[in-house]
Amino acid sequence: MRKYLTVGFLREFGWSVKPGGSVVSFCETCGAQRVHVCTGQKQENGSTILRLECSHCKDRLNGVNVGGMKV
Repeated sequence: MRKYLTVGFLREFGWSVKPGGSVVSFCETCGAQRVHVCTGQKQENGSTILRLECSHCKDRLNGVNVGGMKV
């Protein structure tokens, strides 16, 4: 559901994301390409690390109707 990626890693693939922004990435929890929202960042060992949260998994955990299916 949550993943942590460095700004440098995302930049290699042409992505630029800031807190509140989103990026499409593979979610290891639900096993699909999903929209991940950047919910924060921190500095560690000279690198900026972004915290990304899968929107699909977050909705499922919150009991939101996902894809027309009752969860």
